[in-house]
Amino acid sequence: MGVLVAVALVCAAVVSACGLVGWVGLVVPHMAQQRSGLIVNIGSFFDKLGVKRNLAYCASKAGLIRYLESLRAELRGSGVRVSALLR
Repeated sequence: MGVLVAVALVCAAVVSACGLVGWVGLVVPHMAQQRSGLIVNIGSFFDKLGVKRNLAYCASKAGLIRYLESLRAELRGSGVRVSALLR
């Protein structure tokens, strides 16, 4: 993997994750305090499938699915549900 590809991968992961992770960090404390809430992420086939010339994008989307699975495990029993809708 060349340096340019590695940089693109890191940039795509940061851009892709920052919005979701930042938003979750803002709303989860309030949802947990109310013991109620639902976080839904709508994905695409890029979460599950590697596509030529889309290495960084596909990897970042797959990483978000793993993040949501971990978040679901962390919040289990809190009343906050986490779902990922995949197309």
